[in-house]
Amino acid sequence: MSIIKAGDNECLNFIYKSSVYSVHYLSDLSTESWLDLKANCKASHGYLMCITTSGELQFVLGHLKARCSGDKFGIGLSCQPRLSRNVDANWKCEGDGTMLNTQMIPWQGTNPNTSNGTYAGTRLHLNSDSLKDIDGTDVFRNVNNGYVNMVC
Repeated sequence: MSIIKAGDNECLNFIYKSSVYSVHYLSDLSTESWLDLKANCKASHGYLMCITTSGELQFVLGHLKARCSGDKFGIGLSCQPRLSRNVDANWKCEGDGTMLNTQMIPWQGTNPNTSNGTYAGTRLHLNSDSLKDIDGTDVFRNVNNGYVNMVC
């Protein structure tokens, strides 16, 4: 696992309501895919962060932008293989199965655009407050700064 331990605890750990979030940075040499990051979170008794309310979205975006470096973070919103990527209801939060609300967090540009034949994950882009879909098996190298683990 190619995770960088940052010295900034204010970025790495934060709490919103009863959930504890941990930011993990990836090195440029990382070989982890979105599915690997999901497994890392599960091994630590958590799951990739999934934002379900506008209040949580504003808090998380504010925290990450103000205290963390980087602008792309893997999060726990996924779509199973063979399901249409263009149907919001097919995108579910890893933690509780909540469906995507694009009124709250929009897709970036022409996304989603991964193949319907693959397991797809997402990353949150802080510079545009939007989502981008990614193939669940693609290596995150140079496309993500890290990921956010969540423990309730």
